Order: sequence, then C-alpha cells, then structure tokens
Amino acid sequence: MVTTSLAIGALQALHTFSRSVAIARSLDEIFDASLACVADSLRVERSSILLLDGADVMRFRAWTGLSAEYRTAVEGHSPWAPDTLNPESVLVPSTSSDPSLTELRPVLDAERIKSVAFIPLTTSGRLIGKFMLYYDAPHEFTDDEVLVAEVLGTHIGLAVDRYRSSESAALNEQRQRALVDSMGVAAYVTDEAGVITYFNEEAAALWGRRPVVGRDLWCGSWAMFRPDGERIPHDQCPMAIALKEGRPIRDVEIVAERPDGERAHILPFPTPLFDSTGRLIGAINVMVDITERQRTEAERHELLKAERVARAQAEAAVRARDEFLSIASHELRNPVAGLRGAAQLLQRMLRRGDPKPGQVERYTDALVETSGRMARLLDDLLDVARLESGQLSLHPEETDVLAMLRSVIDECRTQGATQKFDLIAETRSATILADPLRLRQIVANLLDNAVKYSPNADEICVTLRRNAQGLTLEVLDHGIGFPPEATDQLFVPFGRTANARSANVPGMGLGLHISRELAEMHGGTLRASSPGEGLGARMILTLPTAGPNAN
Repeated sequence: MVTTSLAIGALQALHTFSRSVAIARSLDEIFDASLACVADSLRVERSSILLLDGADVMRFRAWTGLSAEYRTAVEGHSPWAPDTLNPESVLVPSTSSDPSLTELRPVLDAERIKSVAFIPLTTSGRLIGKFMLYYDAPHEFTDDEVLVAEVLGTHIGLAVDRYRSSESAALNEQRQRALVDSMGVAAYVTDEAGVITYFNEEAAALWGRRPVVGRDLWCGSWAMFRPDGERIPHDQCPMAIALKEGRPIRDVEIVAERPDGERAHILPFPTPLFDSTGRLIGAINVMVDITERQRTEAERHELLKAERVARAQAEAAVRARDEFLSIASHELRNPVAGLRGAAQLLQRMLRRGDPKPGQVERYTDALVETSGRMARLLDDLLDVARLESGQLSLHPEETDVLAMLRSVIDECRTQGATQKFDLIAETRSATILADPLRLRQIVANLLDNAVKYSPNADEICVTLRRNAQGLTLEVLDHGIGFPPEATDQLFVPFGRTANARSANVPGMGLGLHISRELAEMHGGTLRASSPGEGLGARMILTLPTAGPNAN
C-alpha cells in the first residue's frame, strides 16, 4: 500500500501535471511538467525523459541536473530493444554492482550517479521512450516508489501519445484540405448560422471576390439572380434555405454577378452537416459553373453530361464526408469514454489513498489499451490521407515473412484472441524484398479481421506457400462471412457489409482498403471470398519475390 505522505504527494503532483498538460502547446511544455511531477511525487532531484527517434535511438528530450558530457556519453543506451512489447521497469539499486552497466560505470561515477531506475514509456504496449531517476547514493526501491513511478510513466506516455495524435490529426486535416483544394471544384463551408468559415481558390475565382471569413453570410457572390432575372436576397439563396430547412438543395440554377458586372450561371449543391447527435453544425456547398452551356447551345449536350458527372461527384463527396463524420465520431467517442472512465476510477482510488495493486494494473492496462485503439484509428486515417495524396512510400528490405507471421500470431494471442491459429507453412524459404513495417501492417490487419469476425469459432487457418511468382498467404476463418456480391465493398474506404454492421463488430472499414493499397504498392494483390453469410471468409495475399516496382 502506498504510504499516506507519498500518496498525497503523488496525487498533488499528478493534479498539477494534468492541468499543465491540458494547456500545453508543445512537447517541451509536457516534458517540463513531467519532470516537475517526477520531482514532486518521488522527491528525486535528478531525472530525465528520452524518446525513440525515427531510427529507434533513445534521445534526451528533457532533463534536470545532468551534464552535457554525461548526456552525450549515454545517449542511445536502453535496457530494452526498440521492438520490445510491454517492457518492464528496470531498477538498479547500486550501479557499482550491476554487470549490465559495467561499460558505463566510469561515466556514472564521474556524474556521481550511484543508483538509477529505467521506467518505460509505452503506447499500446509499444515502447516509445523512457524516463530516468538518478540517485547520488545506493538506493533500495520500495514497492510504493515503483508503483508511483510506473503510474507516472503511464501518464507521461499517454500525454506524449495524445499530443502526437493531435499533431497527426492536424496534419491529416491539412493534407485533406490540400487534397480538396487541388481537385479544381469550387466549394465553401459555413457554420450553422451561415457565416462563411472556409472557401477555396476555385470559389473565389467563380465569385470574382474573396469574402471575409467569419463575417460574410450565406454566399460569396456579389449579387444573385434567378435565370429569369429576378434578384435573390442572400438570406434566400440556396445555401440559406439548406441551413434554415436542414435539407440538401438540388436542381436549382442561380446567376451570380461579380463585382465587375460579369455574370456566371451556377448549379449549387448546398448540403447541411450534422454531428453524431443530429445537431446542425454547418453546411458545405459545391458549385458548378454552367455559363458555357448557356452561351453556346451547340455545347449543350457536353455541358449537361459534365453537370451530371459533377453532381454525382459532389453528392458522392458529401456522402463520404457525412459517413466519415458519423463513423469517426462513433469510433472515437467510445475509446474516449473508456479512457475517461478508467482514469476516473484510478483517480478515485488514489484519492482514497488505498489503491489495490490488481485494480491499479487493470485500470492502467485499460488506459494503455484504449489509448492504443485511438492511436490505431488515427493511424488508419492518416494512412488513407497519405495513400490518396501519393505521399506514402515503401522502404523495402530482405524480410522473412514466416518469422513475421509467427510474431503477429503471437501478438494476437497476447491481445486476447480466443481462437487457435493453425499455421501451415508449405515452404521453408519465405524471404522476399518488402517493407517490413507495412507488410506487418497488412498481415496484422488480416489476422485481426479474422479474430474480430469469427468470435464464436475455435480455429483460424493460416497457410503460407511459395510458387514461381512469389509467396501466397491465405487466412481462413469460420466466422460471419459476407454475401459474395458484397466482396468489392470490403475494400472501399469506410465500406462495411450489412451483416458486419448488424453484428456490431467495431471498426471504421479502413483496414482492408489500406491493406489492398499496400499490397498493390508491393506489386502484389489482396483478394477476399466467402460462400455466404455465416460461412466464414478467406483472404488471399500474394507478394512477388522481387519486391515493389520490380521490372
């Protein structure tokens, strides 16, 4: 049991840390708050935080009481391999008697460090860094200190992960906006009151002016008219009607007058946007310039055809946006609620000063697992944006697919899969040229789908074979399956079959889409088949031996 003074100190420090993190605008501010929390809760004068960089090397990010010479000498040292799952704390009561620190002993002695503690920082069990405690004399760590240190490690890891996720989400939004801007379709967005909050360059060109964001209402046109010449007040334009009546407006033509007097015939497609509760939050309007159709009757047929295509694209874009908002808000709301619930239970327990180790472990595990789920959701969204913008690249190297497959199966087991994995390797030579991280992502997606969609099955059959072209991996489950005619739907972003939705299996419908794109980038294929609902499913991945973009 944590002593009263230590518990009070830890709670006060955590309270201050939480408030600081909530308003932090950078990782450096999070690190400063973390070190202050470590000092206040564990009463240690020297500490540091290190994170793995892009090359999986531990780098100092923040520290107190450490010389530049010491940091240079020990940077990169870690008691865990970068790919260690669920690493445990390493405590060194005396550096002079620990054989693992023999090579560093002169550096430690010069820095007057006689005892250290390595506390891992993780997300979803994956190592992202560590924080260190340093003592000037040999120090026997109590169970109370270890518990408080590991709770702090969990909070620091979550804070870093949340900030990184926020940065990723902002970057994803920027890339999505850049993608929309590059499509060449005039569009703008308003809030629920009709105030313009965003417009692209195509819209400004169509209006002949740039409206004032945050002030102009309904539409950026200088003046609007009906085709018969009747003037349309701005508060009666199609966008205004769509917002006031809460419904899309279609098949209405308007004539927009620019400040220089030139007029353009426009087909607008204003569509209200709603949040997950059904509350109106704004609207998006895609505008198609049909001026040439009015000017030249000889081009009428081609313009009408372009109008239909543009309408279909606009409606598809609106449907995709609406579906994304609905799915993303649902999928992210659940883990956020889980995080809050586990944190409140843990906080309540610590405030009572009577934390039960089993319960603390269960709640911290829940925090890590749920934050990991959120990270995976955001990673999927970011991957989709990268794929659509052509900014996702591969880094191929010699990769042992069989060893990777066994590792992913072991990971599925540790994450609670109840099914038995029957691995049939029909080849001993399973090395190909591939990006190991992206290939692992494909394999993990296939096995995770098999586990999720066959909750009542006893076995999942995984077969790996080699042929003249390369490797073929088949994953066969005995789960809910899908109608054969719905096969293509599986690989569409946010696409899920009706029986998957009715079975309440969680997911955003991005995994198979991302996996097929990655397989094709490797020069391979990913196919799916099922005899029908309730009859299981088979996923077939083929990969060439020569690797991506081979000639």
